[in-house]
Amino acid sequence: MTRRLRLPAFGIPAAAAAGLLLGAAWLGAVAAAEPQRDGFRRLSATEIRARVVGREITDDFHWGEYYRGDGVLVLTDMGRRSLGRWRIERDRLCRRRDPAATGYECFQVWVSGDEVSLRQSETDRPFPVFIRRHEGGAGG
Repeated sequence: MTRRLRLPAFGIPAAAAAGLLLGAAWLGAVAAAEPQRDGFRRLSATEIRARVVGREITDDFHWGEYYRGDGVLVLTDMGRRSLGRWRIERDRLCRRRDPAATGYECFQVWVSGDEVSLRQSETDRPFPVFIRRHEGGAGG
């Protein structure tokens, strides 16, 4: 005669209880891996287009990236201006700062008010910068 172990307080087989505990531990691990968003939310491709195109991402002091509607990226860094390219791929803002480069660097765009955080993954925590109305001329 085989005796099955039961947890007396709950009246459930020990194997089922172990499965429940394992499942609860797995859910806890998943919840712990979920990033703290600190009030930031991730934008979709449509939202990136609406919030970023025609505007500037800047630290308000040293540098700025103006995302023109034609895909040109106008970069300003400590008073020096250069041009690159940008595009949106699968809910990510992709930029190529060096015109000679062949690849694009892509980021998730997270926002909170006028603050923006460009992240390569959800667990990144780069310092936030700002989305501003572009103050330069038509060309950048």
